[in-house]
Amino acid sequence: MGSMAGKQRNADMAIEWVILVLGLTGVAAIFVPFAYKTSPWGAVPFFLNPLVDRSEPYPVDSRIASVVTTSLVLGFFIAPVITLVQLSRCVARKVSAVERAIMVLALILLVTGGAGWLGCMVFWTASEGNSGATDVLLSIIAPLILIALVITARHASLRRKGVRAEICALSTYIGTVMFFTVGLRSDLDMTAAVAGFTCVVYAVSLWRRIRGGSECRL
Repeated sequence: MGSMAGKQRNADMAIEWVILVLGLTGVAAIFVPFAYKTSPWGAVPFFLNPLVDRSEPYPVDSRIASVVTTSLVLGFFIAPVITLVQLSRCVARKVSAVERAIMVLALILLVTGGAGWLGCMVFWTASEGNSGATDVLLSIIAPLILIALVITARHASLRRKGVRAEICALSTYIGTVMFFTVGLRSDLDMTAAVAGFTCVVYAVSLWRRIRGGSECRL
């Protein structure tokens, strides 16, 4: 029995190392063109422009949309923290309270950003001359993503602190990529596949966390 349990632990740890190595693509995806030949790293200053550009007055709704889209794109930037936590799992390093807080905050930003985006869509659709602004498919998919995130977060609340935060972070990344993939589906670069591959790796990791596998060392 002890031998079988040891083999299972070794197999679990081997899988965790594979997830760690393959999951490094999430860090690369921050700098790889996702759409319009622009990476998430390059998109942040673009989305922030209405807030920082003083050369011309931007309407209030554009400033709100700037905050919303920035909070959404920041979901890509949770990848390095996920990698660090994954490394912690593999080398028996304790995850800090700061790392857990960042992972939970990322989920909160994504949920509030998604809700804010839907609010902007409703406003623009109702505004005269902006009836064509709504992306119908994204307006259907976005609430589904938000509902899935809330359900996942609720499920995560039943887990231990370290795993709970990791579940939030993994869900955040997957939700972010799904949101922008649907929203920018006509203008995706081939290299967006890097983020898609990361989503597959993170989905496997998320399934293992929810299932309860490899919760040790956190």
